[in-house]
Order: sequence, then C-alpha cells, then structure tokens
Amino acid sequence: MSDSHTNFDGRAFGAAAFGGAATLAGALVAGVANVARARANAWADWTRDQLVVAVNYYDALLMYRTQERDQARRERDQVRAEFAAFRAAYRAELARRR
Repeated sequence: MSDSHTNFDGRAFGAAAFGGAATLAGALVAGVANVARARANAWADWTRDQLVVAVNYYDALLMYRTQERDQARRERDQVRAEFAAFRAAYRAELARRR
C-alpha cells in the first residue's frame, strides 16, 4: 500500500502488466505455430507433378525477372553514359565561353 493520495499499488500494477504481457506473448507464439502448421499442411496435398510444375514456373518467372533487371541496368548505364557525355560537352562549352 502506498502513502500516495491516489492509493496506487505498484506491485499489483506490475503483476497485472506482467500477466498481460504473458498473455500477449502466448497468443503470438500460438499464432506463429498455427501459421507454420498451415504452411506445412498446404503442401501436403500436392502431387509430385504439381510441385514440378510449380518449381518450373518459379524458375521461369525468376529468369524473366532477371532478364528484366539486366535490361533495366543496361538502360540505366546507357542513360548515365549519355548524361556524362552531355555534361562533358556542357562543361567544354562553358570553358570555351570563358
């Protein structure tokens, strides 16, 4: 018991806070376990052929995305080179006018 005018009991508050935190932690752990179980069960009904098709599709998508990324990098490098040439020409023109 406290001598404060609010009659605040710190020990009771601490115990309640700990209990609330433990409840939330338990719910979080149960949720994670449920997600892991659901993911494991999601693959249970797949046949080998379906898995092969899924992996092949993923590989094709990955190759396509890699090609897109490489093309974007080539275009970026070309724009950078064009900008560097423009900047060099601009600086040369400025130096010529001085």
